[in-house]
Amino acid sequence: MNAGYRMVLPASWARLPANPIALRPVVRRLLLDLWADQPRDQTARRRRQLEQQLVELGNQAADGGGRELLVCLQTAGDVTLAASAVVSLHPTLVQGDECLQQLAETNRLTAASSEVINLGRNRGLLVIRDCLVEDALPVPDTATHEQREALADAVRSTRQVDAHLPVPDEPAMLLLSFSTPVAPLFDAFTELFVALASTVQWRADQTWT
Repeated sequence: MNAGYRMVLPASWARLPANPIALRPVVRRLLLDLWADQPRDQTARRRRQLEQQLVELGNQAADGGGRELLVCLQTAGDVTLAASAVVSLHPTLVQGDECLQQLAETNRLTAASSEVINLGRNRGLLVIRDCLVEDALPVPDTATHEQREALADAVRSTRQVDAHLPVPDEPAMLLLSFSTPVAPLFDAFTELFVALASTVQWRADQTWT
């Protein structure tokens, strides 16, 4: 399937390969550049923690058929990885608006919102849902023992925004699956995710294999 595309990313975002072999060295270079103005020994712990988090995300993306991982490294409170997105490509039985309408109906059963809208120059499906994840929250270095125990048992909410974009002249769908764990910024990040999905442009000179 041919599905070359390009999109605009803010300066605080990075594009990573969803490839277990290629991912780790790319992540290490990224994190060294991120804290290049600080002594390496002072950032070593944070770099190790974030490296592990990014590698796990990349491996999960690859296991789910993801082709790329987009990450926002802008700090939000105690959360360094404020948002991320998995980019994947899926074959479809039908093309274009008919496929979008079918997906919209299916997702309305479980999502807070599932609407076919214009995303920039493209017609696409936007699906929004809030998910409860029983998982350990990021623990600040300054947290007390009691705070660490409370965070370890916490149930956090994650905002997921999926943008489905039909590939022109192909029985395929490009999926940008965004998410953020920063609950106070759910609406702000949702606006950003929609804006990013709206920048997608198709390229005939680029092919995913």
